[in-house]
Order: sequence, then C-alpha cells, then structure tokens
Amino acid sequence: MADPIWKEMADEAGIEGYEGVVQTGEVEIPDPEVVKDELGNLSIVWDDQSGEVLQVQINKLSMQKDGMYSYFSVRSKNSAGKWKWVLEPGRINWYSMSSKTGLRRELDGREKRWDWKMRLAQVVVICAQTIKNSSQAIDLSKVDTSEDVRWCCYPMVEGGEHTVLFAPGGVGKSLLSLGICVQVATGARVIPGTDPPKAPMNVLYLDWETNAKVHARRMRSIAKGAGVEIPEGRVFYWRMEFALEESIEDLRAFIKMNNIGLVIVDSAGLAANGDINSTDVGTSYIKTVRAIGDVAILTITHMSWEQMEKGKGKTLRPIGSVYFQNGPRSSWGLIGEQDETGERVKHLGLVHVKSNNDMLRSPIGFQADFSDKESIKWTSESVHTSQQIAQHVSLAKRIEELLNTGRWTLDALLDELPDTKRDTLKRTANRLVKAGVAQKQGEEYFGTIREAGYPDQQRDKPAQYDMNGMPIAEAKQPQSIGTQLGTIPPKGELSRQPTTNNNNKGDTKRDMSRQDSGTTGTDSEVVKEITDLIESKKQGQPRPGEQVESVPWD
Repeated sequence: MADPIWKEMADEAGIEGYEGVVQTGEVEIPDPEVVKDELGNLSIVWDDQSGEVLQVQINKLSMQKDGMYSYFSVRSKNSAGKWKWVLEPGRINWYSMSSKTGLRRELDGREKRWDWKMRLAQVVVICAQTIKNSSQAIDLSKVDTSEDVRWCCYPMVEGGEHTVLFAPGGVGKSLLSLGICVQVATGARVIPGTDPPKAPMNVLYLDWETNAKVHARRMRSIAKGAGVEIPEGRVFYWRMEFALEESIEDLRAFIKMNNIGLVIVDSAGLAANGDINSTDVGTSYIKTVRAIGDVAILTITHMSWEQMEKGKGKTLRPIGSVYFQNGPRSSWGLIGEQDETGERVKHLGLVHVKSNNDMLRSPIGFQADFSDKESIKWTSESVHTSQQIAQHVSLAKRIEELLNTGRWTLDALLDELPDTKRDTLKRTANRLVKAGVAQKQGEEYFGTIREAGYPDQQRDKPAQYDMNGMPIAEAKQPQSIGTQLGTIPPKGELSRQPTTNNNNKGDTKRDMSRQDSGTTGTDSEVVKEITDLIESKKQGQPRPGEQVESVPWD
C-alpha cells in the first residue's frame, strides 16, 4: 500500500490512481529519497534491489501561467558504482501531458529496464509539493520583530525590500547607484544625506546598458573622491543579456553563494520582459523581483523630460506601468541638471515620492563635483539651491528658509512663492511662529537663530517634523533674536501700550520695515529704541510715554 502522505500529494498534484509503491513483475518501485539543497535544487534518487541507482536532478523549478517548469537530467549508477548519463539536461513543462509522453518515450529508448511512467509521476508529485511548501501561512503573533530594521543605505534602500530610483536621462542615476554600491560595500558614507549599513555588505550590479570597464572606471573614481578603497569580493558586476525572469534561478544561486546583500538592476526597461507600459509586464517584473529572495533590490528606471516639463517639474513618477511605482516599497526621484550644460558641478536632489514601510522623507540636496577627471565627489548642499529641487520641499520648510534670510511680509513671501494661496501661506507662517521656529513683529515675519551674525550662523530648528512637514514645537526658554537690527527680545516678552501723550504717538507706531540693501536710518532708531528700553528697565523706570506690563527678564 502507498504511504498516505504520498497518496495525498498525488491527489493534490492531480495524479489519479497513484498508489506509491508500484510492482512491475517481481520488482517494486519504492518511494524515492528526496534531497533539497540550499538553492532549491532537488535530487530524486531510487535505490534498486539489484544495487543500481537512478537519479533525476531538478533545477530552476518554477510555477508559471501555463504550467510547472524545470530543468532536469537523468543518470544511473551500476552495481560497480559507475555513473552514466541516461538523458542529458533539458527543460520541460511537467503539467503538459504531451511533453511527459514524449519524455517517457525518449527514456524508454535509452534504457528500458526502468518503469518510467510511474517514476515520472513521482517526480511530478514531488515538484508540485515542493512549490506548495515554498510559501505557507504563518502565525504573525510568533514572528520575531526584536531585530531593528535593516538598512543598506538609510533612508533610501531598506534591507530585504524593493526600492525604485528614477530620473530623466543624463541626470546621473546609474552613477549615483554606483556611489551607493561603494557606500554599502565599504561601510563609509559616500552619498550626502544617507547613512551606510551597520556592517559592509556584498553588492551585485546587474547591467543591461553598458559594460564592466565603464562601471569599474566610474567606481574607482567614486572611491577616490570618497577617500576609500573597495576590498576584493565586495562588488560584483554581471552583464545581462536576457530578461530578469529568464535569469532568476542563476541569480538566486549566485546571490546565495556570494552572500549578496544588495542587488542593483540597471535598468527596468530592459530587465522587464516586454513593454513596460503593459500592466502584465509591470506585475510580472514585481513578482520576479520578489522571487529573488530576502535581499535588497534597487531598480533603476527612467522618467521623461517631457513629463517633467508638462508637470512643471512637480509631478515625479517613473515611466511605464503604474506597478513600477506602486509595486516597490519605496520610490525616489533624482532631479537636477542635464549633462548638456557642460558644467563641472551638478546640483542634484533626491525626492521621496512613495513609501509603504515608513513616512515620506524630506528631500536630500547635494552636488556632484567632476572637476577632477580621476575622481567624482558628492558633497551636501541645501535643497533650496535649485528651484527645481526646492519646489518639492514642504511649504513650511520653504517659508522657514526664506525667513532665515531676513524680514518678510506676506506679500513678499507670495512674490517668492507664487504657487501658494495667501490663506495657506499665512496659516503656515503663523504655525511656524507658534512652533517657535519663526517670529512675528507687526506685519513682518523672520526666523529664529542662535546668536548675532545673521544669516550666516546656525539656526534654531526643531528636531522633528510632523507628517505635513510642519515643525513639532519643543518646550524651551525664549531666546533673543540676533539680526542686523540688533538683539530683539522674543515675541510676547515685551508688551508696550501707548499712553494718551500725543507727543509719543510716532514712537509707538514706528514702521519697523526695512529693505535688504543695508541698515537704514529707521534701523538705527530701532536699535537705539531697544537700547533705551533695556537701560530704563535696569533703572526701574519705564520709558516716557510707555507702560511696561510684563517683562520676564530672567
């Protein structure tokens, strides 16, 4: 009788009448011994009573739309211990009756002593059960989540997840990806605004566009610019000729054997098997990437300059099916200048446009310096350097940046931010004031800094921002504001009320506005006014014509 487990497996595989041990004449066909290696390859072995051994080797087993496919080979070993090939390696759809019939006839013609029909039936059962067991439901309450989130390149590329980096042609996405390679492989910070992994990882670069010499030359220039050396056996390059899904089994084997932590795909348009605008192609590519296994994948793809111009640079998304953006867990757009400018320094920015596992990150600004022909160096740069990048920064941060350059009225801010509604701008500016990031006097707003010497000194900024890009206020003592006008007490600390003395009305209604062209006479009067106010407080006397309600000086 058959083993109940084997009978159940046969039923699930759709094989009727299978009874496990099959008797042919006086010889029984027992259940084979099945060994699965770490790469998923199967070795199916029958030990014959006569001492001979039959082995079917299964490689690259996969379930596809039209059947269950694998590469296979058949060999036998005689009683003397010598192996011989019964059938050389080939590929078959195990769910195709005509394919199995043709295979059985071929094997019968090679070696008749084996009962091929039932042995092939056992192979089908084993393959089907292997695929079924490869993915099963688990109890989420028992999943260990104590380990911190793994990052290959924080906050861009999360370990074990799929990330997309897209940009118009010529911006430098492949070069940036090589910089990430160097950072991940050495554990040194190469890309500004990002952090390397806790420990260096091996990287595999899959390239459909150029060749190994180009990438090696670029990688060495990046390493020289960063002042690091890349150890041997850290960064692997693979020149690809076929679609990703057609090479997945070889890739999985290489990734496993070489302990790869990050795989870079350059680029999706050629790695995908078909028209990337097709939904089927998009979903197939995402499934293929997922099948690679527990390794970080960074897919490089394109976006069109036409799309950039049509959306005035505000709409960022990769070309092709929507699944190339929605399928990955995170998507970043790289924006900046085209190569045609001929400049040796390029102003670039990374914009986070989609995230499933975390909040959207703030844009990252940096510049690429090509002044030295033998090195490439990236340095940090304000995202406000380029208007093309700055427009992707939250309104709160754009206003904060402007306020830290001087005094601004709402009308002046509107001139600088013409795409913003007045009510929205006013509401955001007032929230910045409430959060302690900005100050307001009269109709003017200005930023908060640590000490005089504005605007070159380091600014006071809150440690965190909320989901709308607004700063989260921190409980802290009021600070004085150093500006070109002098040291101004924080808003709300001085409250002055005019008296009925008409001779001093001009003082209480003084116009505090100024132009950026330099210190005016009005500015000097304001400084003198504040100085007199401080001296009068020290002497315990209010200034003539004014009443001090509350001044918490301590």
